[in-house]
Amino acid sequence: MSEFDDLQKLLRLKRYEQPPEGYFEKFAEDFKERQRAELLQQSSRILLVERISTWMWSHGTKRWLYVGGATTALLAAGYYFTTGANAPTGRPSGQEPSQTAPESTAR
Repeated sequence: MSEFDDLQKLLRLKRYEQPPEGYFEKFAEDFKERQRAELLQQSSRILLVERISTWMWSHGTKRWLYVGGATTALLAAGYYFTTGANAPTGRPSGQEPSQTAPESTAR
């Protein structure tokens, strides 16, 4: 006999079997209980990240890509303008250019 024949024979034997009364309700309750127990084992930080990511994905990813791009551009512009005003002039820090004319070496 091949595996296909064995499978057909098994299905013919099991065709009329029925689960006991209340089997599916008990299964659903057990399943929910296992899910709750699994949630209690996770840390609150993981749960928070999971809920935030689920919320973000449910509202569409394209919108969040635009928000992320705009935020990155604003941060880059802010960094450029705050550090651009304090750009180094090529002199070591703490040394100011002298206000007096250079001394002449001819006497």
